[in-house]
Amino acid sequence: MDGFWPAEIARQMGNLIQFGRVVALDTTAARVRVAIGGNTTGWIPWLTGAAGDDARWSAPEPGEQVIVLSPSGDTAQGAVLRGVYSAAYPAPAASTDKTRLQWKGGAWVELDREAKVLEVNLPAGGPGIRLVCGSSVLEVKDGEIAITADLLRIVAANTTSTGQIDAAGEVYAGGSNVGLASHKHSGVASGGAQTGGPVP
Repeated sequence: MDGFWPAEIARQMGNLIQFGRVVALDTTAARVRVAIGGNTTGWIPWLTGAAGDDARWSAPEPGEQVIVLSPSGDTAQGAVLRGVYSAAYPAPAASTDKTRLQWKGGAWVELDREAKVLEVNLPAGGPGIRLVCGSSVLEVKDGEIAITADLLRIVAANTTSTGQIDAAGEVYAGGSNVGLASHKHSGVASGGAQTGGPVP
């Protein structure tokens, strides 16, 4: 018995913080099993950025390298700390100026603070980006941008289009009530004469 307690304390101390690899995932229960050496833990939770009224969800990938934190050295009470790069999942960037999020399938978001550029990249073939605010919807797809809103306001000194503009409704210019499609002209005459200006 004299050697039991030192050995048990050493075992518990060794189990407090351990590296492992995710081998199973239960997304419904938000639990994983982790292989540590020749042993595998039971179903234990992973740590996330927030888990209250404000919450964050990002499930670990099987094969991902993690750290298991075990109070009193008991892995049954442990929790998984994610974010350890490995040969299977190497770092996605190698710059102190870049912050990058990337996802399986090729989507990524990257901020380059030195270049002052924020890039969002989604692979073609999917539904793209959908931003919803009440009844207003902005959709960005491959080759198309669609805006649904009661009012679209563009505040710019100049607006340029290199293609055709089609309007289902009337178009008014210069703050007047002269419609592009429905206005009439004064001073109409046959022959080669020109008409007068539009009639409000």
